[in-house]
Amino acid sequence: MKSFPSSGARFLTVKELQSKGWSRRMVTQYLGEPDHVGTRIPGRAGRPGKFYCADRVRRVEAMEPALAAEFQLVRAFTQRNEQTASARMASMLELIQDTQLPVLDQSLDDLLFEVRRSLGTPVAADVEYRLAVEKLLGTFALTVDALDLFSWHAGVCEARIRLRNRFLVHVSRTYPLLGEVALSLVANLQVDQSKLKGATHEPHSCLQRNRISD
Repeated sequence: MKSFPSSGARFLTVKELQSKGWSRRMVTQYLGEPDHVGTRIPGRAGRPGKFYCADRVRRVEAMEPALAAEFQLVRAFTQRNEQTASARMASMLELIQDTQLPVLDQSLDDLLFEVRRSLGTPVAADVEYRLAVEKLLGTFALTVDALDLFSWHAGVCEARIRLRNRFLVHVSRTYPLLGEVALSLVANLQVDQSKLKGATHEPHSCLQRNRISD
């Protein structure tokens, strides 16, 4: 809320009105022209700010029955959207929890032999272990990528991370010698996940940010 010394009145921007439940259409229909046009609002490409007298807004809110009905409809719609998004998130996470992990029946010696053969030159044991875990992750990639079918779905980014983490824990239990490497990758993915709040509609960027790299 802003005040102007010349009038002493308090004013609201369109953004502040929207936070109170007003839509742009409702602002135009019930409030009409702004009471004050001021200097540009930061981030609005030089366009001047439009301000509406707070007292007039309160009077309109109190005197317009149709407006009250619209507010109620907006609140109901918002609540329904939130409930729907929560339900979609729950179903996605349930799907991930029910996804069957593959049986890892290759011996650790055979797995490490394949890693050494692909390298051609000797490397430190910890590098071998990391490459072995990444090789196993590669075999599971198709399962994770199958979530592309749900790219529109709320929570798909978190679901990818959870599914990959489940597999890494599975690797650590199947191959205890690789456990430290596998669990360290789980921790890294959890840190990345904290940076992805609000990015559930960007599944591909989520996948790219959480690729395991050398």
